[in-house]
Amino acid sequence: MAYIEGICKNCGSLIQVNPAKPEARCLFCWALTPTEEAQEILKADVKPTFPHAVIADAPPMDERMSSWRLEAGDNSPTNKAVKSKHNYDNIMRKENKDNDLSAVSRLKMMKCDLLQVPKVKLPTAIALALGLVILPLALLIALTVPGYLRCQAETAALFGKLDQLVDKSYLAENRTATDCLAVLNQDITNVRLVTGKDLSEKEMRKLGADWYTACSQIKKDKVSQVKVQVISSKNSNELTVNSADDITVSPMTRTR
Repeated sequence: MAYIEGICKNCGSLIQVNPAKPEARCLFCWALTPTEEAQEILKADVKPTFPHAVIADAPPMDERMSSWRLEAGDNSPTNKAVKSKHNYDNIMRKENKDNDLSAVSRLKMMKCDLLQVPKVKLPTAIALALGLVILPLALLIALTVPGYLRCQAETAALFGKLDQLVDKSYLAENRTATDCLAVLNQDITNVRLVTGKDLSEKEMRKLGADWYTACSQIKKDKVSQVKVQVISSKNSNELTVNSADDITVSPMTRTR
């Protein structure tokens, strides 16, 4: 049977009354109100003074709602209103819990704020001066580093061919070609070789031609000129190699 509205005689709250029952219980204060009286108070032009008496045996609100659900079912307007209010209270309680930071959490947040580095804005003049210093430096690095790396790669490739270029008989005892060779100005076309004996002109020309060929292969391009200084205990010569067939042997002046 459909419920009708009434007023609780104790607290004045709007209640749902079952006409088939002699009394209706208020969900809020748990007081019983006769069905007819609840309807009369609702229809009366002047509302009476409600006593708001405390019901000593009133159960907790959760038990009141459970009792109301058993009696009225889920289709009751009051039950739906109570459910909505209950869900709203749960949501608000969760939000308040999330926003309620403990004292320890607040101290941690304050500590993080204190440790933050303040933002400092550099004056325009200082920023411009730094830019004038950093920009040329970056440009210099960009121009020199690739060349340096290329020279290092060419030197490593040249040292890998030393055993083919320098005959072991040219070297001093217990010496390797790596020990006796120096690359001048980081350029493999300009080197100094210290030998353990005086080389003949034929041996020097062969050394110059082989060196020219090796440099051309490493640089992957035709080399314009190669200079090889051949230093021994008695003589010092410089080989100027313009091609494998164009080699000039010049004595070097030794300074003491």
